[in-house]
Amino acid sequence: MKSPIQHIAVVSINRDKYSETFIHDSFDFFPGRKTLLYGGYLPTHATQDWRQEGSPIPKANPPFWKKRPKDQQAQSAYNLQRWLKKNRPDVVLAQYGPSGVMLAEICKALKIPLVVHFHGYDAYRRDTLETYGLQYPALFRMAECIAVSFDMRQQLIKLGASEKRIAICRYGVDLERFGQVPMPDGPFTFLFVGRFVPKKAPDQLLRVFASLRLRLPEVRLQMVGDGELLEECQRLATELNLGASVDFLGVLSPQEVAGKLAECHALVLPSRRTELGDSEGTPLVILEACAAMRPVIATRHGGIPEVISDGENGLLMNENDLEGLQAAMDHLANNPYKARQLGFAALQYAKAHLTQAGYHQNLWGVLEDAVRYRQKS
Repeated sequence: MKSPIQHIAVVSINRDKYSETFIHDSFDFFPGRKTLLYGGYLPTHATQDWRQEGSPIPKANPPFWKKRPKDQQAQSAYNLQRWLKKNRPDVVLAQYGPSGVMLAEICKALKIPLVVHFHGYDAYRRDTLETYGLQYPALFRMAECIAVSFDMRQQLIKLGASEKRIAICRYGVDLERFGQVPMPDGPFTFLFVGRFVPKKAPDQLLRVFASLRLRLPEVRLQMVGDGELLEECQRLATELNLGASVDFLGVLSPQEVAGKLAECHALVLPSRRTELGDSEGTPLVILEACAAMRPVIATRHGGIPEVISDGENGLLMNENDLEGLQAAMDHLANNPYKARQLGFAALQYAKAHLTQAGYHQNLWGVLEDAVRYRQKS
C-alpha cells in the first residue's frame, strides 16, 4: 500500500543537539521528502539535513500589523504558516509538547495533521506545565500524541489527553552500532552517560561511589556529558578525594559512547523526580547499554522499570535510595559473573523489544494513521 506521506515536516527545538540522537535517527529513517524546522519551539529555520545549517524561514508581512503593534512571536508564527501553506507537508511531527502548542493553531488553520512526540520534561516538569500545560487540553483535542512509556501515557491522560489518541513508541537502538563485546579485564568500571542535571542525580552517584571506593579502592567511574551541575560535580569529586578514579569525559559522539559502553562493566543512572517535577521518559542510554550487553543499575523512575527488570537484566532501587544504590554497585563489583549474566539477558531483551527498526516502524505507522484519519474526516 502506498504511503499517504510524501512530505513530512519535523519540528525540533534544536538542529543537532548531542543528546537528541533519537530525533536525528528517526529523521534519517523517514522516506521521501522531509524538512527539519528548527530554532526554538516556534521554528525559524528549515533544512533538509540536520547535519547542515539551514536557511531562515522567509519573512512575510502579516496583514494584522495594521491592527496591533508588531510582535516577534506573531511574526514568526505568520512566517511559519506561510511556509507550511506553500510547501504543504502531509503531516507535521512536533518534537516536544511546547512545540506542539506553538504549531497547533497553525496546523488547524491549514488542516495539516499534527502529531506531538513527548519525551520527558515536557510531560512532567512543573514550570513547563505552568507555561505550556494550560494549553495542552486544546492541543490534545486536535493532535495525536506519542508517549515513550506507559508511565508517560498515564501522565498525559492526567493532563487531559484522550487515551485513544496516545500511542506508545519506546525508543529503539541500532544493535549494529554496539559490538556486544565481552566485559574487559581490569578494575570494575561504572559508566554514567547523561546531562549533568538534577533529574540525573550525578551528585548522588559521586557520593555513593566515594563510599564504595573506601571498600573497593580499585573501582572506577567514568562520566559522560555536560550540563549545569558539571562544575559542581567536578568540585565534589575533588572534595571527596576521588582523584584518578573518576573521569569526566565531556560530550562524546554516539560512536564514542558505544566505545565507552564496551569498555565498562555496568551503566549507572540514578534518575529521580526533581522538586520542579522534572522526570525522565525512557532514557536512551539505558537501551544502548542493553544493546551493548551491559547490565544497568538504575531507579524505579519514569519508563525505566518498563525496560529493566530487577534481578533479570539489571538492578533497580527506589529514587534517592543511596544505600540501595551502593548495595547494587557493590554487588556487581564483587560479582562480575552476575554482571555478565545480567548483561547477556539485557542484550536478549534489546534484540526482542528495543530495535531501532521497531521504533521507526511504530513511529511511521502513527504518522500514517494520523494522515489517513484526516483524509477520512
